[in-house]
Amino acid sequence: MKKTSVLSICLLFTTGAFAQQKAATTTGAKPVHHAAKPSLSPEKLKMLCKPWKLDTIETFGVAKPAGDAQKNDGITMLADSTLFLTLDSKAATGKWMTGSSPKIINTVTGTNLENKKMFTIMKLSDDYLELEYQSPDLIRTHYFFSAKK
Repeated sequence: MKKTSVLSICLLFTTGAFAQQKAATTTGAKPVHHAAKPSLSPEKLKMLCKPWKLDTIETFGVAKPAGDAQKNDGITMLADSTLFLTLDSKAATGKWMTGSSPKIINTVTGTNLENKKMFTIMKLSDDYLELEYQSPDLIRTHYFFSAKK
C-alpha cells in the first residue's frame, strides 16, 4: 500500500513538471531558468580592470614575497575580456570571463586545454587583489597583487 502511494505521489509531481514545460513550449513562453547571472557591478568591474603587480605568493599556508623570478609578474584585465598575465616571468595572453559566480576567471593561453587555468577572486578592492589557483593535483596557491601605479 505504501509503495503504491509513494509511486502515485511521484507520478503526480513529475506529470505536473512535464505539463508546465509542455505549456511553456507550446505557448511560445520561455521556460524559467534560475541559473545565476554574473553579478559584477560596474564598480567591481572598474576595480578589476586595471594592471596588477604581484607582491606575495602563498602555498601550503606559507607566504613568500615575489622573488627575482617574479619581479615583473602581474595581471592586467581589460573590460573587453582580454587578459595579459605574467607568472614566473612567463607571459601569456587570453580571455577572462565570469561564470555563474563573479569570482571565476578563466585564462586560456593557447588552443590546447592543458593551458587553461582557472583562478578564483578571493578579495578585490581598489588597490588589492587576491587570486587563488588550484592545480590539477588540488594544491591551492594564493597570489596577492597590488594595483600598479
